[in-house]
Parts: sequence; C-alpha cells; structure tokens
Amino acid sequence: MNLDGVVLIYDVNNESQIREISAYHMHFVTHSLSRLAPSQCLIIGNIFRGMRELPPQKIVGVGPRVRHVTVNVEDDTNYLKDEFKHFLTGVAQIIFDREKANLIT
Repeated sequence: MNLDGVVLIYDVNNESQIREISAYHMHFVTHSLSRLAPSQCLIIGNIFRGMRELPPQKIVGVGPRVRHVTVNVEDDTNYLKDEFKHFLTGVAQIIFDREKANLIT
C-alpha cells in the first residue's frame, strides 16, 4: 500500500471507536510500506453537539508527534480547516522533499 497521508476520525465518547482507531493507525501508519512520518497522519476526535467535551483520547500506538485534535466538526469548521491545511502542508512538503531527493540521485 502506497500512502502519502492518512486522516483518522473517531467519536471521543465512543470507547469502541477509540480502540478501532488504534487498529486503523497500526494498519495504515505503523505497518504501512510507505513508512509515514508523524506529520503525514492527522487524528481527529469528533465531539458531537450536546455531548460532553473530552480532550484527545489516548490511542494505543500513537506517538506524541502525531497531530491529534478534538473538534466538533459541525460547529468548529474554521479550526478544522486550519488543522487540515496544516496537515496537507506537511504532507506536501514531504512529497516535495522525496521527489527532490529522487531527482538528485
């Protein structure tokens, strides 16, 4: 599997989704042949309107350098856009650097 980046989204109030995110992270990031850098992964914990607000949940196998935020995707669209833009910028830089290195060698 050749990946340039991965975005994982889960409900912060759903314990089974929190466990599933760990499995998805391992599958797509940890065990990927692409060897994704932390900046190539964005984890978003969604807080549904009316639910209690929780900080990002501890996801097994996810290091501290992986961008992991919580947001209400319906109400905090500007924050979500900023986080996604930051993520895309990081992915684009890694792709650019990889292509540049391939041209040199």
